[in-house]
Amino acid sequence: MHSLQRRSEFNCCGFWSGQSPIGNLKLRLPMDNVRSTLKFLLTNFGPLIVFYLSNHFFGLKEAIGISVAFTIGEVIYQKVKNEPISAFFIFSAVMSIVFGTIDLYLPHAVFFNYEAAFTNVITGIFFVIGAFGKKPLIQELAEKRRKFDRPEAPDLIYFFRIFTLIWATYFFIKATLYVWLAGMPISTEEKMAIRGTAGGASLYAMLALSIFGGRKLFYLFKKMGWLPPVA
Repeated sequence: MHSLQRRSEFNCCGFWSGQSPIGNLKLRLPMDNVRSTLKFLLTNFGPLIVFYLSNHFFGLKEAIGISVAFTIGEVIYQKVKNEPISAFFIFSAVMSIVFGTIDLYLPHAVFFNYEAAFTNVITGIFFVIGAFGKKPLIQELAEKRRKFDRPEAPDLIYFFRIFTLIWATYFFIKATLYVWLAGMPISTEEKMAIRGTAGGASLYAMLALSIFGGRKLFYLFKKMGWLPPVA
């Protein structure tokens, strides 16, 4: 009985993959999952994705223009559909356009050394601010993927707030390591290789923790008394 109750409680967090208390859910075809994932990525991280792809294939100036055009088009589309614009979409649009423009006009060697550290600091601040909104950022992102049975439950909101702050801490730590790396007496190519490998691996580890470790973290925080009791 207690086991079933615990499963039901955590299912509304979106981390339990068993039977849903939300109701009977229709099975999705693989193509539906692909469309859903693409929509999720574009409506939250579209400007950054478009910017990096355009920069890779066309160049920096073109990437800035295409990213601006995509952002304007997506905002108009979401307004017409009466859909809310996510905080992640706004943040990714600002980051891609602002930092793309800075990269365009500053000498590459000057900007490269501290660009990654600065962007991680800004991202960390964004997550800290987002942790204390009406809905924590991670909860807002999770709700884009599924509906919760008890989205306003105090223990769930508090859990997502802590988890958002964990992500913020990750970005601050990475920024500190990038500043240290910028001062190392090694070549730019070596710095790029270290940043790419360490940054990518740590990001994938955090994503894996978020996707596969959320349920265990929830119960760990409950056991440690970090979450308010459920009435």
